[in-house]
Amino acid sequence: MAPTDGRVFAVGDLHGDLRNALRILNMLQLADLEGTWTGGTATLIQTGDIVDRGPFSREILNLFRRLGDEAAAAGGRVVNLLGNHELMNFRGDMKYVNIAEVIRYGGMNERRIAFGPEGRYGYVRRHPTVLLQNSTLFVHAGLHPNFAKLGPEGVNELVHEQIEGGNWEHPVLHPFGEGPLWGRGVIVEAMLTGKCGLV
Repeated sequence: MAPTDGRVFAVGDLHGDLRNALRILNMLQLADLEGTWTGGTATLIQTGDIVDRGPFSREILNLFRRLGDEAAAAGGRVVNLLGNHELMNFRGDMKYVNIAEVIRYGGMNERRIAFGPEGRYGYVRRHPTVLLQNSTLFVHAGLHPNFAKLGPEGVNELVHEQIEGGNWEHPVLHPFGEGPLWGRGVIVEAMLTGKCGLV
């Protein structure tokens, strides 16, 4: 990834909260309150977990897709990373989905289809998992050395291969493993020991 001369912002878990998503982007001077890109040449990195909990996951996904086009036209960039809640939706685990959103999809099966490989939001499956930008690594959870040694492209390729193969128990995707969508062990260890060499 080539360094950028513009500002770089990272925004984490939005979880279907459209109102606050717009407020955050507006506060950062990246979009107006209607969701139009105002960030110029800035880079916005959304670090996953757009979906679940709140009722407006779909609207936020649509917003970020449009912002990506608008940012590119202005010389900026929007990158969405995968989070563990996107992964849960891919595998059909809908326990955190907001019921109001399910109703607007027309039912749980329709929502599952929307996040399937050929569904309206199937493109989300191809979002990167890690991004190296200006010597800073962005990831949803953490990056254990066992995966970090693969490099960003290698990690992204491995995650995509396992998602497309439906290999949900692979260590890179497993909820109790140290993969980049779930693993928090590196951060927890740093907090407990004060040793931040891996953080």
